[in-house]
Amino acid sequence: MKLRYTDIVTKEYHYVDAEITTNHPASHYNIPVVVLDDGDVIGAQSWVMLQYKAVEVSAEERPLLERFLHNTRAVTAPEMGRPPIYGEPMRQTTIFLPIPMHNWLKARAVPMSVFVRDLLAEEMKKDKRIEDPQKKAIK
Repeated sequence: MKLRYTDIVTKEYHYVDAEITTNHPASHYNIPVVVLDDGDVIGAQSWVMLQYKAVEVSAEERPLLERFLHNTRAVTAPEMGRPPIYGEPMRQTTIFLPIPMHNWLKARAVPMSVFVRDLLAEEMKKDKRIEDPQKKAIK
């Protein structure tokens, strides 16, 4: 396929040949990657920042390009997806618990992450040095 990108310094268009494939070491979980003729892979951030556009795409490449663009939007568009709780994005965190604690949490009427956030919010209210996370969302 043929791509066009914008030089961020000169604002000029450049054209390059590329291949889109899932058969590349940079492709994980069957997610397509765009590989330039020199072997470099175009990441989602580069695709967006350099304003890459597909100029010529074959019928075989089109479904892979659509998947690539879908994944690119998911990575680079913070407004997509579920709205953040407390008015700000959350960071996924892993905690390690003994099996009885895990089972106890899992048996609650609400999802485990909601229950843990509520417990933390209660403790943060008690700690005067830390701002209440729910008050922050109201601002």
